[in-house]
Amino acid sequence: MPGAVLCFCSVFYKILRDHGPAAVRSTTQRNNVFDYSTWVFFFCEDNHWWCAVVYDVHRLERALKMSSDRWAAHTGLPVAILAFFNSLGGGGAPRYSRVRTTLLGWVRTLALESLGAGTTMPTERWVATCLSVVSPLVPQQGSTVDCRMHVSSFFSSFFKCSVADRQALLGSGAAGKSVWSSGFVLKTREELQAVCSILKARHNAAADRERASRLLRAKDAPEARKTGGVSSSAPSAQLAAAPRAVSFAKALHSDSCTERPTSTTACSGSCPQSQRGITPSENPAQDADRYARVTTRTPGSLGAKRTKTTEATQTQR
Repeated sequence: MPGAVLCFCSVFYKILRDHGPAAVRSTTQRNNVFDYSTWVFFFCEDNHWWCAVVYDVHRLERALKMSSDRWAAHTGLPVAILAFFNSLGGGGAPRYSRVRTTLLGWVRTLALESLGAGTTMPTERWVATCLSVVSPLVPQQGSTVDCRMHVSSFFSSFFKCSVADRQALLGSGAAGKSVWSSGFVLKTREELQAVCSILKARHNAAADRERASRLLRAKDAPEARKTGGVSSSAPSAQLAAAPRAVSFAKALHSDSCTERPTSTTACSGSCPQSQRGITPSENPAQDADRYARVTTRTPGSLGAKRTKTTEATQTQR
């Protein structure tokens, strides 16, 4: 996305500073931050607002990728710019050493995760040399309570000018100061409130679209994925009915049946009761007694067990 800008609020930096890159991984996992040409960071420390810009992110990505793949040697020349805009005095790069160290550690972690650098990723010193840290001479605030107006105006003025002028605004000398003096426009509180309202409306609209998308995905998901193929009330009903089905199946056959049906199978007719044409009762003991009486009857009597001897006797008769 050429020319695209990715902004990070002050909360992002605070979490990054206090808990490390792993704590902010979820913030950037949906997007590849190296697809943007510029990163903007907002800070609020000691009740003072200021910001920083990482310019030429694409060149930074290429340098890190080439180094991780051993395509390029260490040149020591910066390929991108890290500039701090502070309306209470620049103070030089050493003033921002902690912020610089924190951001460089985050960049190195991104390179390891996003670029697939693996174990060949160079040391933190190589990542640091890829960035030139500057503190341009930006317009200063006249009141101690105007830092928020200035930091928002820095952001607006920087991105309203042309690409060529942006390079000049990143300069730390007199040339950069001259460009800032001519191109800087301090926003009023009313203008900033209007901008905030627009940004809030865009955020709410994006959140609504994301919520609607999640609801649509949940609605279109297969029923089996949500309930495992069974309705929410079916498991309890099946569990409750299973004992009754098993006990009912046991009642249909006596203890002498060697092929007891279960709740999901039926008798094949091979048990003694089925072969004798005896209708099973609901009392297994009674069925066993009836079966014993049938098998002890004498040959030729009514209900006696039919054998080859009785069949031969009846044939002779």
